[in-house]
Amino acid sequence: MLSFLQTTTDMKAVNYTIVILILSSCTSSKLYNLQINDIPGKDHDRPIMTFHMGEEPELPPFIEITELSAKGQGAISKDKAANIIINAARKAGMDAVIDIYYEGWSEEYISFLDLVLEMVDGEEEYYSIRDVYTIHGIGVKFLANMDYIESLPEFENIFLVENGAFTPFLNLEMKPTGEVFQLYFHHDESNKFYREFLSGYSDFHLLDEKLDWKYKYLDEQKLKRILYNGNKIIRTVKIWNNSAGKPKELVVKNFYGSSILKAKVFYHYNSDGEISQKKIIYSNKNELIINYSYENGKLKSCKYDLYSDSQLALSLQSAFKFYSKEYIDGFYRYLSTSSLEDQ
Repeated sequence: MLSFLQTTTDMKAVNYTIVILILSSCTSSKLYNLQINDIPGKDHDRPIMTFHMGEEPELPPFIEITELSAKGQGAISKDKAANIIINAARKAGMDAVIDIYYEGWSEEYISFLDLVLEMVDGEEEYYSIRDVYTIHGIGVKFLANMDYIESLPEFENIFLVENGAFTPFLNLEMKPTGEVFQLYFHHDESNKFYREFLSGYSDFHLLDEKLDWKYKYLDEQKLKRILYNGNKIIRTVKIWNNSAGKPKELVVKNFYGSSILKAKVFYHYNSDGEISQKKIIYSNKNELIINYSYENGKLKSCKYDLYSDSQLALSLQSAFKFYSKEYIDGFYRYLSTSSLEDQ
């Protein structure tokens, strides 16, 4: 969008006509922010603090979470351009952004169609017009605001349900982000079940994983994620969100040579906005229905029912163990000790 603002001001008894070009900024980056530590952010409505490179703010204890970057273009001051990185930080659930710096920024007035941008009231502002610029910063979370860690699963213990009996089937050990990093198999079928029906369809993998993924917005409620192996696309996920901005339907395409295997994922939510059911329909027409149970707003268990040819083939029930606040405190002490040793 282009708009022109024309105004007249008296400066040292001389009338100047100031014509300023304003380009609306854009933030269409295709690369995900780089995760520094395996801890997610958390949505909040508090003001986000910002500090530029070279500033040494006195902040409460914090952990660096992610390297943020956002792109913009247009005639805009650096103070206003900082809002772009603030928006990126808010989406990532950060409390503050430190070490902000700019790439591709032009710190001088630039002529456009022979119209000269001049100083207004003697106050100099820096603008960037010709080039797309990128704003970088490090998103951090304050320890005092990280009690949400206690709602993040550390272990999911899954049991096979047969004739009313519960038999250990599979244990998943997860990072706070939800990424599974350790598997414990307790049944002859548990490895096959995980590989075929869970690993490629976890919420972390389909919605949140960043390594080797890129994305693009299709419209306000539709997003496409693309997974690469080098320069080769191996998986795409098209995501439709509901009016609350949460995923309601996914179309997953897996590329194997000239073959494409397609799956669909559907989400349903309870009155509190928590996932109540997830349904996965695989290319071979198998279906996995996952029902979620909560207690005092905290995930309690999941029930997995696998159907083949509309017949129940496998029934599983899980229980969770969650991270503690002591984990974050210990992680902070570990980072602080490592930082001192590096000095």
